[in-house]
Amino acid sequence: MSDRPLSSTVDVPSDEVEGPDDLPRRRFFRWLLVIALGALVLRVGYILVFKRDEPAIGDAIYYANQAIRLAEGRGFVHPFQGGPAADHPPLTALAMAPVAWVFGTSLLVQRLAMALVGTLTVAGIGVLGRTVSGRGRVGLLAAGIAAVYPNLWLNDGVVMSESIATLTIVAVFLALYRAKDRYTAGRLALIGALCGAAILARAESAFLLPFVILPTVWFTSDRSRWQRLGVVAVAGVCAVAIVVPWTAYNLTRFEKPVLLSTNDGLTILGA
Repeated sequence: MSDRPLSSTVDVPSDEVEGPDDLPRRRFFRWLLVIALGALVLRVGYILVFKRDEPAIGDAIYYANQAIRLAEGRGFVHPFQGGPAADHPPLTALAMAPVAWVFGTSLLVQRLAMALVGTLTVAGIGVLGRTVSGRGRVGLLAAGIAAVYPNLWLNDGVVMSESIATLTIVAVFLALYRAKDRYTAGRLALIGALCGAAILARAESAFLLPFVILPTVWFTSDRSRWQRLGVVAVAGVCAVAIVVPWTAYNLTRFEKPVLLSTNDGLTILGA
């Protein structure tokens, strides 16, 4: 008979084993939910205390009112001057349009909806941290920092593109890291589609393709050179496919071609 303790021969489910640097999956997601709820409370509290009656200013005027016009079925028209409008890429206004359709012209409700978007971003950053490091505690630390980081929750208190753009970028990086070492055409198609969504939130997100997706796949994949270029090309095609309907829509409305927005000249002037 073996002298080994009986416990050494018992298989314990891996999900219940807690290593020195990690957390079981279920415990990680329970704590992530707690952090996300805390992030939501912070954002809602900030909005109710400091933003409840504050009028929209700057670009928030466009986004909030464009969402209302969409909810009214008027399409992308300038909120005040009439006529076609593409002052900014469309994703933020599209995301707020269902809120305006249900709750009317309330700016406060749109701000609270942005708080939900910011909370999803916090949760996504937590999952991303765990995916990158392989350690649940790192993910929880990342989520905790994101929950209280002012450059995130201050933006979540206004109706602007930053909150939507941050969420889409987190989704891009999460999909990219989950596909690590397994860069198939299907996975790169998903990553490309998420890049397209990010571009529709902020036009400069187009730089994700040449400066993030391409070098990541190129230097970490063991596929041949042409296979690597092929799957990256799939990502680019899918990103373009997401953006093309918006561009095609604009080509029918303006005298000069408008790819993403009409705000590039003002941006360059300001820079």
